[in-house]
Amino acid sequence: MTETTGAAGWRSWAERLAAAVQAQPFPVAPAVLEALRQVPRHRLVPLLWDHEAGSRIWQPVRPAEGDERAWYERVYQDRPLVTRVDAQGRTLSSSSQPSLVARMLTELAVEPGQRVLEIGTGSGYQTALLCRLTGAAHLVTSLEIEPETLRQTASALQALGLEPHLRQADGRAGCPAHAPYDRIIVTASSEGVSRAWLEQLAPGGRLVAVLQPGQAPLGGVLVAQREQGGLRLQGRLRFPAAFMPLRRESGYADCSPRPAGKGWPRWAQFQGELEWPVTPQELQQDPWRLFWLYARLPGVQCWQEQRQGRRWLVWWLAEQPRGLVCGSRAGAGSDQEAAVEIELRGVPEEAAATWQRLQEAWALWRRWQPGLEQYRLEADARGQRLWAETAGGWLIARATSWAEEEKKAGQATPVRLSGI
Repeated sequence: MTETTGAAGWRSWAERLAAAVQAQPFPVAPAVLEALRQVPRHRLVPLLWDHEAGSRIWQPVRPAEGDERAWYERVYQDRPLVTRVDAQGRTLSSSSQPSLVARMLTELAVEPGQRVLEIGTGSGYQTALLCRLTGAAHLVTSLEIEPETLRQTASALQALGLEPHLRQADGRAGCPAHAPYDRIIVTASSEGVSRAWLEQLAPGGRLVAVLQPGQAPLGGVLVAQREQGGLRLQGRLRFPAAFMPLRRESGYADCSPRPAGKGWPRWAQFQGELEWPVTPQELQQDPWRLFWLYARLPGVQCWQEQRQGRRWLVWWLAEQPRGLVCGSRAGAGSDQEAAVEIELRGVPEEAAATWQRLQEAWALWRRWQPGLEQYRLEADARGQRLWAETAGGWLIARATSWAEEEKKAGQATPVRLSGI
């Protein structure tokens, strides 16, 4: 890592990036700042993808021959860089925003000589930073689901003289071959922790991951510690973040098929001064409202449809797939003063059960309105629990046993684990 070509060399640009990160309104560990200065991000981003706001038409962007300065200026900004997309324009891999990476690494508190498991290799930028922080590349194990991404990243890291243990896997099963780990960091969002992460984390070890349930637009960074004695992990959400979801196979995991609700019979309709969000604007007024709903109701899905001259929000639960709850406002457009109108469609029992569960979850949120830093997570030999600490006491958002998790995982594509 000694190149000095182009616009006074990349190091001046890395210094500028580290200074921008240091100027953020949160503390960054000195060792992390030094790693930012030492790792050439441009060597790990030979290509990026860009698009216009609101469009899914991506265009590849490569460094112009003989114009290193322009490339450095683009790559050494404090912003995420998309490095791989699929045919549908969905992001498959990226180089995360350096300030977010630095903040998560500061929370991870890696010390020289510690073993680290990274889930989500991506461009390899954070992998390279971890190699610096541990003091030896062989102490870092990194898992990536995309085989082509992993091949390219492995080549780029080798060119920098770094050879961490790289494996193709979805990450939920961790990597027992190099366990236990003093630190585990997950750079893809998930609805909770996996049992493998708990078991492969050394006593006293630390886990940093992003919890982002269901379709929630924003998640929270979990910082958790495993107790010295026994199999128990405790932590809390520290700050907001949004990552690509942890996937079980190459490409995006398929969601449950969306019911064709427009043609389903309507068996109940009512309207009034209901305290229920029925426009996208109402739904998104507070991101932690959605975080709570998706955490409290695993499998809930929501989408929009145009019908009867106005927009409807349609809800359904995977547990009651033949029952829909449709909401709109009886007035024209999205008039906030108009009465809320609710339709229950499909099988009466399932639609009614879905409406009841939605109402119960919404009523709890309206009463206590938990924010990000109120959430706690605990995992042990039985399972995991996510709750919020409110003025009225502990409010359970989600609780699952490992048996439930394993049953769900058994219905998905098996984990693939191979080395590079």
